[in-house]
Amino acid sequence: MDTDPEENNSRKNNPIWEPETNPGAHSSEWIGAVAVYLIAFGSKDFDAIYTKKKRLRNSIVGTLVKLLLFTGVVYFVLQNTR
Repeated sequence: MDTDPEENNSRKNNPIWEPETNPGAHSSEWIGAVAVYLIAFGSKDFDAIYTKKKRLRNSIVGTLVKLLLFTGVVYFVLQNTR
């Protein structure tokens, strides 16, 4: 057989997506989908937002939300320790 099993593996073709066992990547994707759902005021179905086609967008939004929350917590702690 001349076919290489790695060529057919979608994870190898799209290396940005790690396996579902990576909690950091999975949580960013989920938080991003929830954020988009809340921004849309629930007008879109959550299952329509949380799809494979929209993984990259959800992951980017989730990472930004996590960074904003982290920055806010650091700012709050620094303001209250003076």
